[in-house]
Amino acid sequence: MPRLSGATLYLCLLALLEADNTGASALDEDAFSIQHSGTSRCLSAQAPSRLNLSPCDPKNSSQQWKWSSGHRLFHVGTSLCLAMDLPVKKVSLIDCGSTDPLWWQCADGALYTAYQMALSLSEGKLVAKRESNDTWVIGGSQSNICMKPYRVVHTTDGNSAGLPCEFPFNLSDTDSLTKLSGFSKMPSKMWIGLHQLDTSQGWQWSDGSPLSFLRWEKDMPPTSLLIEADCGKRLNHTDAAAAESFIYNETVCENGWVPWSGFCYKLVKDGPKNFTDAQNHCNVSEGGAALASFHSIDSKELISTNFHADSNILNVWIGLIGVGLNPTTFKWTDEKPLTFTYWDQKQPMQPSQSSSCVFYSGKSHGWQVGVCTEKLPFMCQKKGEVIESPAVVGCSFKDGWRRHGNSCYKVNTEQVPFKDHCNITIRNRFEQAFINRLLGEHIKTEPQYFWIALQDIKNTGEYQWISPDGSPGVVTYTNWGWANPAQDGGCVVITTRKPLGSWEVKNCTFFKAGTICKKDLSPPPPPEPEPNPNATCSDGWVSRQGIRYCYKVFHEERVSRKRSWEEARRFCQALGGDLPSFTNVTEMVALHSIIRETISNNRYFWVGSGDEEIQMVYSWMWSGVAR
Repeated sequence: MPRLSGATLYLCLLALLEADNTGASALDEDAFSIQHSGTSRCLSAQAPSRLNLSPCDPKNSSQQWKWSSGHRLFHVGTSLCLAMDLPVKKVSLIDCGSTDPLWWQCADGALYTAYQMALSLSEGKLVAKRESNDTWVIGGSQSNICMKPYRVVHTTDGNSAGLPCEFPFNLSDTDSLTKLSGFSKMPSKMWIGLHQLDTSQGWQWSDGSPLSFLRWEKDMPPTSLLIEADCGKRLNHTDAAAAESFIYNETVCENGWVPWSGFCYKLVKDGPKNFTDAQNHCNVSEGGAALASFHSIDSKELISTNFHADSNILNVWIGLIGVGLNPTTFKWTDEKPLTFTYWDQKQPMQPSQSSSCVFYSGKSHGWQVGVCTEKLPFMCQKKGEVIESPAVVGCSFKDGWRRHGNSCYKVNTEQVPFKDHCNITIRNRFEQAFINRLLGEHIKTEPQYFWIALQDIKNTGEYQWISPDGSPGVVTYTNWGWANPAQDGGCVVITTRKPLGSWEVKNCTFFKAGTICKKDLSPPPPPEPEPNPNATCSDGWVSRQGIRYCYKVFHEERVSRKRSWEEARRFCQALGGDLPSFTNVTEMVALHSIIRETISNNRYFWVGSGDEEIQMVYSWMWSGVAR
């Protein structure tokens, strides 16, 4: 084992020893049981050579397994790894540090060893065979066991050059500790929870706390980011921790003001002002108002749905100021506590002056640090009149209904097949955030699942919203969990497992889940207008009949200038476009034909699908889609 710096192994051991301690617990999300599809019994081990199939009991440590490094299957109860004895073709448990090939991989439901032999049941015994029809799933589900993620923790500094830490890590005696240089000393560098893994936003704390304090070193933060697999990530807001009321407050405002959750907002676009003058204008000319302060992700929904409907993109002052040069502390001018931040890409930068002011971008609605003397439009806020309106028929709070916008929602935990689901569709990330709050009341030791009205009804891998009359609807937003969608012809659930609210594909007939019902109190807003497929493209850009987008392929001398995914995306954005995304097979075929017209030999081209890590669970999303 390489000799590493104290900082390196201190951090790795902390994570791995904690994982090992929790591994024996039935509450560990990483642990799972391996169920034989044919018998519905689970792989169990009481001793290294005593492997058998037993009635499934997910809380029994003899049936708990984990994926470990090197695609090994780690048995929680014995702390050994699943292996095949090649000469006799039997399976057993051996020391995970063995030099024998111990990896296992999945294919069409089967579980294969490094020798391309499948885990099989023969005459009641577990063996490995070349030809086998035996398939294995996660206990209590229809999901492939390879859908369970293995969480990689990487080293830092030392002489291991960022290699992933080994799990399980064998620390069997005190002599091993003496091999760790500097173990008793405080390391010179340690990770903190600040990251920018979500490239569409700015810096944020991994636990969701607001980023209100800055102390960057010189020439920091860097302009180019290296995404590491050992950093966790969640949205940069504190909705999960904030005790926000589900009771809908009907608010009345004066003409020209927009009501929202007990307050009134007004965007002043005529006569841009510096920060101080904008603050005075709100107070003197707008009836004692103040520059707006925002305290949840709902503020982005407020801005997105009520302002900036025209194509004129404006930067707008809000009531957030930075005090101090380095360090800098951000505060609301109305003295309300700072419980939420929504920084834009590569923000917040260390201010160049002792006083700094914050505006939101009219394009991304993310926050940026600005110079207080700059003249910008600004947003004022004041309290509105909350009226006690009679309960909407069929949307009673006492009956379990919760209102968000112009819709009401109700969670039902009764387990039913997909055919008995309610008709909920999720239109955008704001609706998703609200549903996550509803799901937060149903988090238990075991993950809970609830049907949503999304199905691959054509069995082609194209998922569509299914209305009560069976007609398909357009998908404008997705929130797929890790390794999903993993199969065609399935139906979709939303889950309470981490990350909360992620979507997973389940069997429409055999799987049972709760339901979430939704009632629209008024017609839903019309979808954003689709691009005109008959419009002409600009010079140098091409399209195909019925395709909504124009494409431009960079080739010849530009092909020799290869770019990373981030570089390629910034290059396309500078041209007013983005890397290509696809909503159906037709678009993929059209782009392929365009590329083939330009380049005859085989080459690789970047597309807009990026892998972002959310709370150490990977999720794929298109780069050009607002989330």
